[in-house]
This record gives sequence, C-alpha cells and structure tokens, in this order.
Amino acid sequence: MAGHSADAGRCRSTVLLSGRAKLFVSERREQMRQTLIEAHIPFPDFNTFLVSTVEFVCGLLLVIGGLTPLDCALLGCVMIMAIATTAIRNIKASCPLGWLAEFLYLPEVLYLVILIWLFFSGPRWLSVDQLILCHRSASKVCGAPSPRRAGCGGVLPLFKERLFVRTQVDFQSPCAAVLPNEVPVGVGNRFRF
Repeated sequence: MAGHSADAGRCRSTVLLSGRAKLFVSERREQMRQTLIEAHIPFPDFNTFLVSTVEFVCGLLLVIGGLTPLDCALLGCVMIMAIATTAIRNIKASCPLGWLAEFLYLPEVLYLVILIWLFFSGPRWLSVDQLILCHRSASKVCGAPSPRRAGCGGVLPLFKERLFVRTQVDFQSPCAAVLPNEVPVGVGNRFRF
C-alpha cells in the first residue's frame, strides 16, 4: 500500500510541476504550442494556456487534496487527449504484443491509471476533501444544518457516501471520535466486525 501512495504522490507533484513549467516558463510553453500545432489541434494558443492551467490548478488541488474527483476527471481528459494525439504516434513496434507493451510503458498511461485509482479511492484523511466531509458529517451528528442542506450545494460529490454502508467505528477517519458507531463497509475497508 505504501508503494501505491508514493506513486500517487509522484503523479500529483509531476502534474503540478509540469503544468507550472508550461504555464510560467516561455520555452516550455512554446514547446507545448509546437506539439499542439504538429498534432493538428485547433486553437493551439488557447489550448496551450487551457491545458497548462488545468495541469497546474488541478495538480495543486490534488497535492492538497481538494476536489479530488473533479481534478482526476479533468486531468484524465488531458491524459487521454495526450495519448490519442501524440503518444500513440510515437510507438514503433513490429508486433501487436510489442505495441501493447510499449503503450503500457507510456507515462501518460501510468498517470491515467493512477488518476483513475485516485478518483475511486477518494480523499484520504489528510486532505481538504476529508476535512469538508468530516465537518459535514459532524454537522449531521450534532444536529446543525450541513452545507448541503443549508443550500450551499456542498463541495464533495456524494459518490463516496453511496459506496459505503455505515455500521460501526470508522478507523480510517480523523472523525472517529465525533462519529461513533459508523464504519465504511465495502471499498477500502480493512476493519469489519
């Protein structure tokens, strides 16, 4: 499990640093623009700015753990477009098995797999998402109106709540003291009574 967390951390920081370089370093921005022109992507100036901004902002939010599902979805779209427009064209293989092997070694494919994993694993205990979820859950226990019920719309999607059936004590959450008798049963649960 520690190896998976380290890979996810590297993915988050790599996307952040790549986006920062493309956004703030003129040579990298021009290199990105040339790549988009060679791939026949329309509006290369606009798309250079858009992709660089998405990589930087979503990478930053992934590092701090904010809006994890949205970040993963947007960055996943960027990776799919990078694979479809430039990465596949660079694969030189003589047989289908060799092509598949080279395809799976592309960094964009690895990042896409890690982003999918982050999307489905959700926020961890040390993240902005978890703090918001913890605050919202504590509001339900204490009787105070949650941001979703108060009309704010909430920040987190409810997919995490839909995947879990709660029954006892949550050992993965810092809210365990606030939310007794609740534990996620199902995805990612290591403690089930």
